[in-house]
Amino acid sequence: MPLTSKRNLIAAGTLVLITAAAILLWQRIGKDQGQHPLEISRLGHRERQQLHGADPIDRVTNASLPWQERVAAARNLPLDLQDTEMTRLLAFLEAPLPESGREQALVSLNEVMEQLRLRGRVTREYAPALAHLIRNPDAEPVVRDYAVQHAVQWLADTGGERSGRAPDSSESALMLDSIGVMFAESDIEQHTMWGTTLNALRSLAGPAGSPVPAIMAGLQPQIMAIASGRQPALLANHVAALQCLQSLPDQEAASAVARSVAFGSSHTSPLRLPAVASLGEVGNADDTDALARLAASNDPAAYAAKSALHRLTARQSANQK
Repeated sequence: MPLTSKRNLIAAGTLVLITAAAILLWQRIGKDQGQHPLEISRLGHRERQQLHGADPIDRVTNASLPWQERVAAARNLPLDLQDTEMTRLLAFLEAPLPESGREQALVSLNEVMEQLRLRGRVTREYAPALAHLIRNPDAEPVVRDYAVQHAVQWLADTGGERSGRAPDSSESALMLDSIGVMFAESDIEQHTMWGTTLNALRSLAGPAGSPVPAIMAGLQPQIMAIASGRQPALLANHVAALQCLQSLPDQEAASAVARSVAFGSSHTSPLRLPAVASLGEVGNADDTDALARLAASNDPAAYAAKSALHRLTARQSANQK
């Protein structure tokens, strides 16, 4: 027999032996686990976790685990969450933050809210849970911020493309009402919730039939007072008020406030920048020269002025057509 043929036979025989050994080992593993190996390969994500003794909810909520593991566990939660599992997750969202590792706990908590919303798990408990967090004055302000942001993102998903199910009318009303409570009860001098909620709502203003314009109209006096500096507020809330001037129904009054802050010598750059930017949307022809001078200067707001001037000029050109 030629040498090449012998080598081929030896290789083939070796392959057969390796394959047979692998099958025996595979069968032994399946026997040790109490299941046929083919059955193991057909198991779903939940069953594989149960087979290896891992509770997916425990891995998400276990404060002793590194936050990276907890986030990974949240992203791998079973799609078919049971009622008891959902109850445990919602209880985790409302539990007090630990004394140590607060930042890591917040990362995990935010990921749970995100995953519950994104992967088709928005059960009937989700909207009431977010609403309760938003309304709860004893909850951590950052947690309430997160709840507002996720509620608004779900409200914006009117077709359910990202979440798998859009909120129905009762869920939308519940969350919007809770957001209104947030505005009424926020301490604007101590917490950023007011500004976070305002910016989140502003992103909802586009869809037809949106309730946001009516909400903004009701908030206009407070927004104007904070934006102008007449009502004291944290810097983040002051900036949010200036950013929302373009969403107010009284655009003339809004432009006056933006102008006074943008070109006022008593305001710092963090406030002047959003005020200058707002003039691109609420300004008029009288602002063109002032914006051009600012854009040509060495002022920190020069780049914001260039952008605002471009948008203002484009608006004027569109209005003349």
